[in-house]
Amino acid sequence: MKTQRHSIAVIGRKKYLQWDSQVAMAAGQLGHRVLHLQTNGRPPAIQCGRGVLKALPFCKRRTAERISDGWHARWMARRLSGATPDIIILAGAMFITEPYYLMLNRFKVEHPGTIIVGWVGDRFNDTTAHRFRQSVLDLACYTDSSFAGAFVQGLTTRYLPLAASPIFFSAIDYPEKSIECIFVGSSSPHREAMLAAVRTPVTVYGNGWRRLKKNAPANIAVHDRKISPERTRRLYEQAKICLNFRNEKSVVHGVNQRSFEPFLGSCLVVHEQVADLASCFEIGREIVSFSTSEELNHHLAALRADHAVRRQVAEAGRRRVLSEHTFTHRLHDLISELTG
Repeated sequence: MKTQRHSIAVIGRKKYLQWDSQVAMAAGQLGHRVLHLQTNGRPPAIQCGRGVLKALPFCKRRTAERISDGWHARWMARRLSGATPDIIILAGAMFITEPYYLMLNRFKVEHPGTIIVGWVGDRFNDTTAHRFRQSVLDLACYTDSSFAGAFVQGLTTRYLPLAASPIFFSAIDYPEKSIECIFVGSSSPHREAMLAAVRTPVTVYGNGWRRLKKNAPANIAVHDRKISPERTRRLYEQAKICLNFRNEKSVVHGVNQRSFEPFLGSCLVVHEQVADLASCFEIGREIVSFSTSEELNHHLAALRADHAVRRQVAEAGRRRVLSEHTFTHRLHDLISELTG
């Protein structure tokens, strides 16, 4: 994928799915000059000042964070001015706080040629603060096709699902799998109900699973703790099947990184049916989908009985991810559209 060389700034939050890091890495792989900034990666002096503010008895925590975010935003503005980016990409735009948007709004006035893109993993709320954040953006890229109507009138939007980064996985097949089936993610009522109905052995990792851990049937092993992206990827390499249940709190039609990453560890994804899934995979040949717990249990029983089919679908899904669903593909398409 050859593209014209540009100056790209990526702003995000450290450790949030490593989303911003993967976007910055992909931009670099495409040959662009990259400035990578993180809102919770503050310089030591600002971090120290933030700690002092929080220690003051009359300063509320939220006030301390807003003041220190303002300091950090001004520091970022100097870095951006030095880099003169053609495009600024906000990875996880929902989780970047208002002081940074105020800085970017001023930066747009001073550098009118810069394009500001918000890659949004959730819907904006109809509040004054969120309407202001949207007004700063030139383009909003949403990961769920149902979110188009959640943006302010006049804002340009496009669908841009999440993806995966092959560099984090070993370039090998994994014929020996020690884990039958996994689910990695935070708890929600819907996810808990679906897991409680599964009859196959499943190992669960993530936050908020205390109730399921207490009442789990014998086939479900629950680790009620958050694990790192690195540990998650190693689990994908060890597991035969990864379940993907939608989070009803934030997903209507969309897919997530769990829709793509397990395939790079030769792990088959058995995915709850959502509308956007068919635009990313050929269902049945490259991924397995289900709509009910009965359908899920039927698929799992069949896949456990026929390892050849499981491996065949997992490999087909892996080829599709490598050919279309990496962050390098996403950045190539986005930057070509913005600058072509």
